[in-house]
Amino acid sequence: MNYIKIKDTKIRIEDGDRGKNYPTPNELNKTGYCLFLNNKNIADSKLSLKEAVYITKEKHSILNAGNITFEDIILTTRGTLGNVIIVDKKFPLPARINSGMVILHKTKEFLQNYLYYFFQSQSFKNQIKALQSGVAQPQLPIKDLQSVSIPLNKIETQQHIVNTIGTIDDLIENISILC
Repeated sequence: MNYIKIKDTKIRIEDGDRGKNYPTPNELNKTGYCLFLNNKNIADSKLSLKEAVYITKEKHSILNAGNITFEDIILTTRGTLGNVIIVDKKFPLPARINSGMVILHKTKEFLQNYLYYFFQSQSFKNQIKALQSGVAQPQLPIKDLQSVSIPLNKIETQQHIVNTIGTIDDLIENISILC
């Protein structure tokens, strides 16, 4: 199988805004216009809104980076590393990421669900474990994330993998509903 490093693909990785407009703790509210994601919102490849915080429309409009769109993949890169979700039709938009995560935007060379499943794989987890830095708070800077190798498959093969894993995920979810 052939592999390709993220830096050699057309995958665009976007960091959260870290500039002067970054929300202060007193600008984060229990309700509001725009969901402001943090690591507590992403666990077990699912979105959790139990501890959701929001920013105002005005704050959202002045941030320069970290705006989430449909089919984006969100990956945690500080603290708890490698938690991942994909933005589907049920995802509450508008939303932004905080500075402890990145957005991987859609590209034509990979199906988003293929990437999503890859970022849940043991292969990815092993790679980030080898690349992580920081002792008190683990982190995975974008420059290191870009050296992660992804299996390079034709779109047809990616679709087959997505369909197979999707079917298994659906079965697991149906079983958990019955239990």
